[in-house]
Amino acid sequence: MRLGWEEDSKILKTLETRENLVLPEIDILGFLYLKTNKTIMKFFDILYYRYFLVYSKKWIMESTSPHLNTIFLLSVLESLIINMGIEYYLTIVKCRSFDFRVMISIWLIVMFINYIVYGKMGRGERVILRKPKLFDSEVASTWLSILFFIFSVSLVFWMPVYTKKILEHCN
Repeated sequence: MRLGWEEDSKILKTLETRENLVLPEIDILGFLYLKTNKTIMKFFDILYYRYFLVYSKKWIMESTSPHLNTIFLLSVLESLIINMGIEYYLTIVKCRSFDFRVMISIWLIVMFINYIVYGKMGRGERVILRKPKLFDSEVASTWLSILFFIFSVSLVFWMPVYTKKILEHCN
């Protein structure tokens, strides 16, 4: 059971009068969801900031709209991982391949969500002002973003070979 603001005000009144002190129920699943969601968002914030730096530096790759380019790159990398995860599941469990149109649809959905979250809601600008780091380290954050990029792009090359071998054994 989650506590709303009415329950919170009742608890505050109880604490003020010090009568019938009752501890509220803890929503463990809600807490784990919020903690996991916060960790995942911090991970993507770190990636967003690092990729934004690539698009905003003149000596690397200057862009007129680094926020949109960062959203595009992050969406492509996220959708590659999602698509290849679904491809892996379908090949192992269902012994069939994944339709290319569905992959494009997933990319468009991820792109739309990232545009809303990082663009329209202003999270991208807040991330740039906060300058998030992994373990408060520039080096660790940079390596995380490089490894995430390499892993995501490498899925494009080795996942079709892997799924082809699995599909050969299914027939």
